[in-house]
Amino acid sequence: MVGYKIKQTPINFALANDLSIGMKNKMKSIILVSGIVLSNAHQLFSQGFTSTDYKKALWMTTRMYGGQRSGANNWLLNNHLPSGVNASLRGTAFIGDKDTDGYDLSGGWHDCGDHVKFGHTMFYSAYILLKAYAEFPTGYDDYYTYDYKGYANSGDWTWEGKKHDPNGIPDILDEVKHATDYFIKCARNTTTFYFQVGTGGGNADHATWVTATKMQTQAVNQGGQQRVVYKNPKDASMPSFCGATLALMARLYKKYDPAYAAQCQAAALNAYAYAKANPGVAGTGAGGFYDPNNNWKDDYASMCAELFWATGNQAYKTEALSFSISAAGGQGTDIFFNYSFDYSNNGDIAIYNMVQLGKSNALTVFNTLVNNNYLTKTQSDGQYSGGNTEWGVLRYNGNSALIVALWQKLNNPTGVVNKFIYDNIDYILGKNATSQSFIVGFSAKSPKFPHHRNIYLRDDNPGDAAKKQMTIPIKNQQAGLMVGGTRNPSVFNDDVVDFKYTEPGIDYNAGLVGALGYINSRLAPVDTNKFGNPTPNLGDAQSICGLSSIVLDSKIPVDGKKTYTWLKDGNVVQAASTSAKTYTAMSAGKYTCKLDSAGKWSTQASVDILGVLNDVALGADKELCDPSAHTLDMGVTGSGIIYQWQKNGVIVKGATSKTYTVYNAGTYKATISASGCPSKSDEIIVTSKLPTVTNDTICKAGVANLAVSGTGGPFEWYSSTSSTSVLATGATYKPTITSNSTFYVKDASSIAVNAGPSSANNPLTGATNAGAIGIRFTASKAFTITQLKVLPIIYNCNSGDKVAVQMVLKQNGTTLATYTPTDVVCTGAQQTTFTTFYTLNFATPINIPAAGSYELVPAGSTSVIWFKGGANFITFDAAGVMDITDDSRDDEMLSFPGIFDIKIQAGSTCARTPVFAVIDAAHPCDVTGLEDENTTSSLMIYPNPSFEHFTVKTTSEMNMKVYDEMGRNVTEMNISNGSMFGSELPAGLYHVVFFDNGKVQKAFNVLKK
Repeated sequence: MVGYKIKQTPINFALANDLSIGMKNKMKSIILVSGIVLSNAHQLFSQGFTSTDYKKALWMTTRMYGGQRSGANNWLLNNHLPSGVNASLRGTAFIGDKDTDGYDLSGGWHDCGDHVKFGHTMFYSAYILLKAYAEFPTGYDDYYTYDYKGYANSGDWTWEGKKHDPNGIPDILDEVKHATDYFIKCARNTTTFYFQVGTGGGNADHATWVTATKMQTQAVNQGGQQRVVYKNPKDASMPSFCGATLALMARLYKKYDPAYAAQCQAAALNAYAYAKANPGVAGTGAGGFYDPNNNWKDDYASMCAELFWATGNQAYKTEALSFSISAAGGQGTDIFFNYSFDYSNNGDIAIYNMVQLGKSNALTVFNTLVNNNYLTKTQSDGQYSGGNTEWGVLRYNGNSALIVALWQKLNNPTGVVNKFIYDNIDYILGKNATSQSFIVGFSAKSPKFPHHRNIYLRDDNPGDAAKKQMTIPIKNQQAGLMVGGTRNPSVFNDDVVDFKYTEPGIDYNAGLVGALGYINSRLAPVDTNKFGNPTPNLGDAQSICGLSSIVLDSKIPVDGKKTYTWLKDGNVVQAASTSAKTYTAMSAGKYTCKLDSAGKWSTQASVDILGVLNDVALGADKELCDPSAHTLDMGVTGSGIIYQWQKNGVIVKGATSKTYTVYNAGTYKATISASGCPSKSDEIIVTSKLPTVTNDTICKAGVANLAVSGTGGPFEWYSSTSSTSVLATGATYKPTITSNSTFYVKDASSIAVNAGPSSANNPLTGATNAGAIGIRFTASKAFTITQLKVLPIIYNCNSGDKVAVQMVLKQNGTTLATYTPTDVVCTGAQQTTFTTFYTLNFATPINIPAAGSYELVPAGSTSVIWFKGGANFITFDAAGVMDITDDSRDDEMLSFPGIFDIKIQAGSTCARTPVFAVIDAAHPCDVTGLEDENTTSSLMIYPNPSFEHFTVKTTSEMNMKVYDEMGRNVTEMNISNGSMFGSELPAGLYHVVFFDNGKVQKAFNVLKK
């Protein structure tokens, strides 16, 4: 069953009043006891992890947002291309999102484990991430670029691998910039504001379990584009968070890109104007996910504060300070604490901003708020006890820790990190009774089955049972997603289907990232002077194999002021110099260039110079069909590297590049070698559905003899892959060529059509309960059925159950085969209206072996609907392939079973196959045809054809050369009578030429089978 979740808005005070008096008293007693027990423990220092652990946790939970990216540069989807998806969409997610007028709305973040973009959580999450960075900037470092180039180039996406590529910008800003790029689009102008793309809940977005790359290509009712767009709510909350984020980004990003900062500020002013004109709150557009924010004035006040700090315009400060505040709700104030801090209750952060603006009573209110609502509300293990204790529980641990961190900054900025912060963050990281981490990829015992479509890279829409067996690909295992979790680790259910526990969310991580930023700012502060200054770029790791040296270039111009220091494996090998922008590496090691500007700031970068060759990676096995050729790539470059290719164990002469294009089936092996280093190899198996072709090599311009063999036909010959002009038909083609030429042949009998009635426009009437009723038809040729749709009788089944629907093929009353479709899932409804079609896909297609008469009927207990009328059999035919004559019952005219959209495939559906005609002056001009061992010639080869080896019969010694179909010399040897050759050769046609004192004596064609 595809997961359906309700993202609940936390209980507010109004809802709390509906609790029974007894329940409220019981809850009050528990809270009071907890407060007494823990109040004396809050000043005790407790740190559960090392500073490196906290750095890794922050790196993971920050990069998590890159795995939520919609549009391009989603690292979870990096290089992912599902079957059937155009290569231009590789690794992308809904890049075609737009309004009905074509206005681009691509980008932003997916909300949770699905693909809808909800403004309610997105605007909030981005603001909290930036606000925490603005308050604790020394907690955040720079490990990678916006597009994750370092990880992608190395193939290593782990923290431990350190395949980082810093760009001089803190990673948190790279991540949020992807969101603000989209926010600029959302604040289109002062009167147009976008807040949602796609529909959630049990709707289209949840119809199938596939990646965003795949889903964007599906039908709209399965979450595909064009997705519905929602705009212009009567709401000030979402525009305010959007505007606050943009204003804060304008302030933080100015040092990196002033033009972008100005763009953010202009869009922030659009959001401000929209919010000001639309006071009030509204929920999101569709899906039943998010109710309205519990207040709008807190978000609006925060936006005004950020606009003041970004622009210096006093009017925004005055407007923010005009709102009244209190530490508790229900006191008639504009801004107040309500329930807890989350995406829908934002009084805490607004009051903190009031403190920074200098509002007279703000610090007192904020202190009271924190003491009354956080520090004294804990469980016996120190965890926060408030917030929603049923759904997304652990977000409140992170959020409360962030609020306490802000409180500590105001009141005790140099003191040890408050125990409340450690208790809540350490619990999430795995310091608990079962050592259960709730961050995917952090620690050995972390969630293995998060409810998240993109992380698994599965595009086959698995059922619930199959989902529970999924594994996360190695690349995605350090995903950094915090799941909803629980405050009692012993009840945590690590089950992808139990999404209450295992689904992550962008708002879940936001407070956690902020609290980790605070912890890191205290334990291992980052030198922020390095940000925004030039950073050396030493490029990707290189191998020194086969080379005497490699020149490393910092790519920072010499100006006589900055100094360059070079280190190898941590030891200085070039002392600080104003001119040493390059360094020559003579051996393997880790090389670092440090750039220093008179002690004001410093930056550095490193590169691994490897003493071993990089691994050869040919990828997954290939099949030749469409495309009809594959270019294999060893994926390793570098001076001094020698490349070798083998086919079926035989070295391919002349193939000395890192790429090699294959046109035939076989086992291909790629090997690289270099002096002083061990060689590296990889193998790949190439299979083929293409017809067998015969190429030809001739010694001069003239007629080439090309041929094709195999089932199918008639065959057509073309000059290119796309030409519509047929050059010739038949199994042979003899073009006259004056230069090397490539021709293309295809099976002209190929056809892919539908037979039977259309499910989209069903002409049949009078549906009746029936049984195993099928169709009778006449086949004019062999073909296969790959898919069909049926209207079965379903009396009852649970949604997600597998439905056993089988089809039997008969001829003259004899069963030829029974076919079971793949993964037919029940809709969960009784089939009484006969309008729910079940699609049957066949992993092994239904094979109609030859021309003749057949029956295709449901098997066993399968029953399909029977229609009494409307069967126009001529209309239902697939001309030239399948002639439907009747149904399998004989008592009604024009009746028809509930079988629709029969997908038929006849002949080869592969791309055109290339055939080569080559002119080679070195090739002999007197090649004869195949000869057998009964020849009376004094020079002969037998047996011919051969399954193993060939034997030479001759009366004299001479030299022999063997050429393959491409004219490449594959074997050369001196022979005498009885010499054998060819056992190592793969199947194919070869040209054997005999020389005596350099002169051609005779030539043969031989066939190795």
